[in-house]
Amino acid sequence: MWAVMAGTFTLRFSTGLTGAMLVFYLARLHDLGGERVDAVLVGVFAALFYIAELGLSPIFGILGDRFGHHRTRRILAVVATRTAMGRTRGVYRAAGRASPSPGSCGVGR
Repeated sequence: MWAVMAGTFTLRFSTGLTGAMLVFYLARLHDLGGERVDAVLVGVFAALFYIAELGLSPIFGILGDRFGHHRTRRILAVVATRTAMGRTRGVYRAAGRASPSPGSCGVGR
């Protein structure tokens, strides 16, 4: 039981620390050449994270109890990876359509 409590504490502590570090990073993003991020947007993202965590925990807890926690985590990892890869491909496609073709700007001749 102590191992479960220590693991839960470590997980919660690291999640909170990551969220706090993200706030400081976004506050200075414009100094690093990025866009300025509004404080309201940072608050909305923080709220959405905790809403998703509270809303999805019971669902994935039930799935983990029914099918096994290791199997559920593996399936979620595959789904998350495929989702991220699909979005990345979509971003690359959109960037390719927005950029001029190599022949039109004198590159590759």
